[in-house]
Amino acid sequence: MIKERPVFVSDHDGTLTDADQEANHYDEIVLSYLTTTLGIKEDELSRLLQEAKTEIRSEPNVYGWKRNGFIVAPATADHYIFNIVSTEMVLSKLRSDTLSQPKILPKEEDQGAFINQLFQVTSSQLGKVGNFYREGAKEYIKKLSAAGNFAIVTNSSPEIVATKLETLLGDSAADLQLVGNAKKYDVDPKWIGVVPEGKVDFPGFPDRGVYLQRKTYYDSLLNLAEGDLDRITVCGDIPELDTLMVDYLGCRTALVEGKTTSPWEKAYYNNGNLRRFANSDLGPITEWMIKK
Repeated sequence: MIKERPVFVSDHDGTLTDADQEANHYDEIVLSYLTTTLGIKEDELSRLLQEAKTEIRSEPNVYGWKRNGFIVAPATADHYIFNIVSTEMVLSKLRSDTLSQPKILPKEEDQGAFINQLFQVTSSQLGKVGNFYREGAKEYIKKLSAAGNFAIVTNSSPEIVATKLETLLGDSAADLQLVGNAKKYDVDPKWIGVVPEGKVDFPGFPDRGVYLQRKTYYDSLLNLAEGDLDRITVCGDIPELDTLMVDYLGCRTALVEGKTTSPWEKAYYNNGNLRRFANSDLGPITEWMIKK
């Protein structure tokens, strides 16, 4: 009987890309976009965003990225999420501030669509600024593609990611299996029978817990694994989005550590469990993923 090839799934932003380098440009892009969109002076908006970020940093275990009533990732998980959460705090402050009225302020019920637009536009603009791939990203893709079925699964637009990958791989980027708009952040409380319902307490994690009912992401992974999750190994930089659901289900998972990785995530991934591996470099992670 021919043994089925392993399936290697990788996140893109912050996993293959260098989030620290991206953040140096992304904050400016977000500030410029919001200044134009909301009609607020740049210095005032910059002050409000910095105040929000300072508050978030003061209690990183409390604040998180909230979607449909569920906190789905730490607020400081990466530059995208950090700016999303701080922008939401600023919008809330502006709504309650009668002394400062911007020209255009989205209603609370329209905020989700506003934030989605913010992410899509600014991430696209970041892709035009330059190539921010991690050292070893090209070799990581090459080795994993040779050792098994390799796929990139990302929350970002597949068109945006494909354009970025062309700067790294040239024409061969078109050969990669790419799943975009994966909605790793969507918690579906009606999806039952696979992972626990509601809050799950992971050792050392904040009391807010983790919500694993992320059906859209699960379906994408199950499809890539042709119905057999035992074949799959997942690598990402934000556990709550990328790895904890499949980690709970017994899959092998790897964490790309960075400056924004929380202490509790590092502790969880360095507790000696052989199904987990963490490193700040893609080289060791590549070798671990291949070796089973």
